[in-house]
Amino acid sequence: MLQRVKQLFLSAISIFFVCIGFATIKLPAIISDNMILQQNTSVHLWGWADAGEKVTVTADWTKKPVTTTAGADGKWMVTISTTKAGGPYHIRFAASNTIEVNNVLLGEVWLASGQSNMEFFMRKTSGGYTGVLNYEEEIKAANYPLIRTIDIPNKVADEPQDDFTGVWKICSPQTADTFSAVAYYFAREIHKATGFPVGIVNATWGGTPAESWTRKEILEGDSSLRIILDRYKKQCEEYPAAFEKFKADLDKWKADTSKTKGAAPREPMGPRHSNSPYKLYNGMIAPVLPYTMKGVIWYQGEGNAGRAAQYHKLFPAMINNWREDFHNKKMPFYFVQISPHRGQRSGAV
Repeated sequence: MLQRVKQLFLSAISIFFVCIGFATIKLPAIISDNMILQQNTSVHLWGWADAGEKVTVTADWTKKPVTTTAGADGKWMVTISTTKAGGPYHIRFAASNTIEVNNVLLGEVWLASGQSNMEFFMRKTSGGYTGVLNYEEEIKAANYPLIRTIDIPNKVADEPQDDFTGVWKICSPQTADTFSAVAYYFAREIHKATGFPVGIVNATWGGTPAESWTRKEILEGDSSLRIILDRYKKQCEEYPAAFEKFKADLDKWKADTSKTKGAAPREPMGPRHSNSPYKLYNGMIAPVLPYTMKGVIWYQGEGNAGRAAQYHKLFPAMINNWREDFHNKKMPFYFVQISPHRGQRSGAV
């Protein structure tokens, strides 16, 4: 009897892997149900399959299939023309298996990025922060099925990533609580003015500087920005000793019960720190390249307030970096011009 059970188990495992072998086509998280694609342009759709495998993509607003072949690394990409705003549509991806992406809309797609002012949710978080004063009433009224967002999880990465974990969320009173508040109002204004569906790709992390969102090669290629990498290299070399001191200081701070104990000590810069140069670009921007965007909205600056003179060079370099990597040299880039944070002024670079 035991031998029979073992044989059945092994047969089931064999069937499973045979099925997996035929189900080779795979899509990135951003190309999934409920997504919004940029209207009236050419959009990139991509994924993975077996090396050399033929992939056919059919969008039902065109009815005309587009085919390509996966490269030696299994990657493939096609370009499809989109029509005016509308939907819902579906897209069929076919190789040795088939994937259907449903409830696709054509409209405007914007990348929302930056630090906490862009990151703040509609609802109040456990830390007491919210992007909206009357958030409860606003969330109840947030019934906009043509507004959608996908959040890219916070990730520090040494190398550019090709995917992330996430889903497109349709705006409703049940989902709007975790929308970026700034991005929500931006999308709502566009939708009310035009009637277009609006998609928001949310890549935000509180407290981060612009160099974290800039490709490494951009920093390396400019002598006035390379100092950021030189400083970071030294900080990583000093990190083990600095981290031990930080732990001791943190223990001391936790043990202090006085009313004047002050703020908790800050973890030193190291290889996995969210403020590491270029690593948020790798973990949170690279995975959505080359998704076609209408433009970018950006709310950041406090993280560089102490190095404002350097920001004058760094920020345009980051903008040009993104425009280049999204293959749109004229991509609109709207940003909030903010004042110095907590009295900070221009300092050393």
